[in-house]
Amino acid sequence: MNDEVKFMTIDAKGRMMVPKSSILGKSEKILIAKENDITFSLHDLIVFNGYIEKLKIKREKALDSGNLELFEFINDKINFLMFSKFGISNSDNQNRILIPPMVREKYELKDKVLLCNGEDHIKVFNGIEKYEEYEKKLVNSMK
Repeated sequence: MNDEVKFMTIDAKGRMMVPKSSILGKSEKILIAKENDITFSLHDLIVFNGYIEKLKIKREKALDSGNLELFEFINDKINFLMFSKFGISNSDNQNRILIPPMVREKYELKDKVLLCNGEDHIKVFNGIEKYEEYEKKLVNSMK
């Protein structure tokens, strides 16, 4: 997915193709996680678990150094990441993953989604309107 943004279809069984050119193009196990009420994200499970382990090491170093504020911040981040999981989907031989029914329902997904390739994950939106809403909220949060 050389383009940063791409539309993908969801078939009648709730499967969506993950573009081979995307950050997750070669991933076999994909973690589906809640970002917020506008978008959810797709992560390579191995990369995600590695990130959690790195955070745990940083958390322990913060505790050992007596930096309780940093410890609590990292601990909150770990808890958010661990509890935001919707599930894991295995990619099939056509590089499709199953979007669980509860995710399709929560985000009101029909037959098309918008994928945005990130540094280490893909954000999934229910169309361009949700993407624009997300961008607007992001810009407003920086003011």
